[in-house]
Amino acid sequence: MTTLMLLALSACSDPTSLDEDGDGVLAAEDCDDSNPAIYPEAEEICDGLDNDCDGEVDLDAVDAPAWYPDVDGDGFGDAALPTEQCQAPEGLIAEGSDCDDGEAEISPDALEYCDGVDNNCDGSVDEDSAEDTTTYYRDADGDGYGVKDEAVQACDVPSGFVEIEGDCDDDDATLGVCVCTVTSIEAPVTTVVSGSTHGQWMSDPLQTLGEGRVWEMDGFYGFNLVEYASKEALAAGKSSATVSLPLAYDGTGAAVLDGFLYYNQSDTNVLVEYDIAAGVVNSTLELKGAGFHNTYAYDWGGYSDIDFAVDENGLWVTYATEANAGRLVLSSLGTQPLSLEETWNTDSPEKSSVCNSFIVCGVLYVSDACYQTASIDYAFDTFKGSSSNPGLSFSQPGTYQSMLDYNPGEGVLYSWDWSIHQTYVVNY
Repeated sequence: MTTLMLLALSACSDPTSLDEDGDGVLAAEDCDDSNPAIYPEAEEICDGLDNDCDGEVDLDAVDAPAWYPDVDGDGFGDAALPTEQCQAPEGLIAEGSDCDDGEAEISPDALEYCDGVDNNCDGSVDEDSAEDTTTYYRDADGDGYGVKDEAVQACDVPSGFVEIEGDCDDDDATLGVCVCTVTSIEAPVTTVVSGSTHGQWMSDPLQTLGEGRVWEMDGFYGFNLVEYASKEALAAGKSSATVSLPLAYDGTGAAVLDGFLYYNQSDTNVLVEYDIAAGVVNSTLELKGAGFHNTYAYDWGGYSDIDFAVDENGLWVTYATEANAGRLVLSSLGTQPLSLEETWNTDSPEKSSVCNSFIVCGVLYVSDACYQTASIDYAFDTFKGSSSNPGLSFSQPGTYQSMLDYNPGEGVLYSWDWSIHQTYVVNY
């Protein structure tokens, strides 16, 4: 006799509802009972799976990275507009540290400039590390000159600092500047030989209209102002513009400063301020008592009665008057519009017996001859109000120096010496 045994499973619930993966969720509710990381209350993560059993894969994942719009195309997205998503949405990028997504020049890897803008998105504006900071020098005695060894770089002038260095005693305001005292003038460097025997060429120490630009006015009378993009362009004879001035000029004593040409109106003692970019006369000023049109010219003549100059302090004009017995008179000028600020009647030789003059750091230097080797045997210090004999000499290879002017931005003298356009390095 054979005995048949039946096996049975007793359970309180349906066996099909067991939790096979051990995640605490019965199979009937679990969308994947083979993976304990997948169940309705699980956190959705970026793994290509429906972790929370909501029928969506990687939707609202807790580890989804942020993506940002890059409207200006500089490679940095707008930090204020993040989109969190596992995969990169079209048009969005992962880098989101741009502080201005409307300007491609503004981004975390941009250079900082002194322009009132946070160019590099570091939360600061116009830091002292900006590319175009200015060097300022501590001026403890308030005389307008700072100490070279106490310099800082900054976008804006700090309190107690000035832009001009060279004070030899920062505790005594009466001593003024000493490092700007000219000690020697090096041999000239020729840019080009061209034009008339007499003439003038110059650059703007502030380079307002463009870095490296130079201007030329051929002859000691005329209307034309010729512009060159650089000294190299001048040497190649490639001018960028020729302007016919509205008022004719006399002499070779013109100067360019901050985008304006300053010159003597022909056959008058009127000073002209001409806006080069606008092409108009901005202002004029009558220099009362000043000789003009060869009344008190330099030794070489050429209507050189009125001579503009530029130095670290700004714009000056040198001339002579009957009241000062034909000796040199020096005036500092305000600009835009022209105005007379302060005047010094010097004890120099008569203007008609000297060749040229220039100004460095408020000191007028006068050359005695226009031919071959010249000497600077007279100087007048506007800070001390006294004169001296510097005893300096320099060569003039063209033997006819009709123009000599200082450019404080370059630290050189510009010269027109019998058609030779040349520069001299000035040592202090």
